[in-house]
Amino acid sequence: CGSLSEVTIDSQLIEIPSNTFNDCKSLSKISIPPTVKKIKGCAFEKCFKLTEIEIPSSVEDIGNDSFRECKSLQQIIIPSSVKFIDMFAFYGCQSATKVEIKSPLTSINHHVFQKCSSLKEIVIPSTVKFIGIGAFSDCSSLTSFTIPSSVECIGRYAFSNCSSVNEFVIPSSVKRIHDHAFRGCSSIKQIIIPSTVDNFEHGIFDGCKSLTKAEILCHQDSIHHHLFNRCYSLAEIIIPDTVTDIEKSAFYSCSKLTNIIIPPSVTHIGQFAFAYCESLKQIEIPSSVTSIEAEAFRNCRSLTKINIPSSITQIRELLFMECSSLKEITLPSTITRIGHNAFNGCSSLEEIVIPPSVTSIEINAFLNCKSLKKITINSLITALSHFCFSN
Repeated sequence: CGSLSEVTIDSQLIEIPSNTFNDCKSLSKISIPPTVKKIKGCAFEKCFKLTEIEIPSSVEDIGNDSFRECKSLQQIIIPSSVKFIDMFAFYGCQSATKVEIKSPLTSINHHVFQKCSSLKEIVIPSTVKFIGIGAFSDCSSLTSFTIPSSVECIGRYAFSNCSSVNEFVIPSSVKRIHDHAFRGCSSIKQIIIPSTVDNFEHGIFDGCKSLTKAEILCHQDSIHHHLFNRCYSLAEIIIPDTVTDIEKSAFYSCSKLTNIIIPPSVTHIGQFAFAYCESLKQIEIPSSVTSIEAEAFRNCRSLTKINIPSSITQIRELLFMECSSLKEITLPSTITRIGHNAFNGCSSLEEIVIPPSVTSIEINAFLNCKSLKKITINSLITALSHFCFSN
């Protein structure tokens, strides 16, 4: 019904069936009678010209996609009678500036307010325990948000790309934070993960480019992959002494990070873990670490000195590539292999001592180490790979 502009509904109606007004692109005015208890799935989906809707206090259930992409809807008021809002209910209501939830909901379902890009104001009831997948994702005009102290779980991508919110306070009621929950929240400056959190996943703060300080108060065994990836302003973080694994790209491109303490509980440092941390000047690798993956410290251009503990047996490929300020490195007698391009571009390195345990120096291992004046090879190497000391 592409030309339908106005509708009057029978005052005896109990529910609005699924897809009833779906794609009525010209519908601008409708009055829902106070007898309706259910607005079923996709009932008003893509009613592009609908600017306002009054949900009567008789309604208990708002179905999935019911007002999806009602792009002209100005505000959303959920009456106290509503017990359940299904997923995608108000997805893409890009003109809505205000949401008022009067009902005692226990969950904000998946993608309910995703892509409400003009939304500036919303208050979540203190009864909510669960914030679902992408519930507020891409609400780019939202400037503040209070997570109520009733919330126990924050879903995947729940607040991703809420780029105007400058602060999220995670209450002590929260027990689980799923992956990418705050991804791309580019205005937040500080975050504290409370001690009550017993599980937080990967990529949670990926792309939070204004984040300067993070405190992890909970007991975790991993800094999960991409957790602080592209947090360009991160200058301060304390890794808990329960952590055993710093996973892939955990601190990738944290370009303001100058110093970090790796606790003696850590046994593994993943690929790209600190790559492109261009301000990192020093780092102590404890003897508990038994494995450092490829490119873990690639392009740490301010790193001047590093000691490799005797628990390490390999310098993996591209591990210190383009660490252009690195002047001093100590290789222990446990090292058997120096991988390809391991020190490529370490242009400040003046001396290197290869311990007798090394049996393999791979291609381009010390390529472009232009300040290298002295090489001491104490090992029983029978062959050197191509270009390992070239240029």
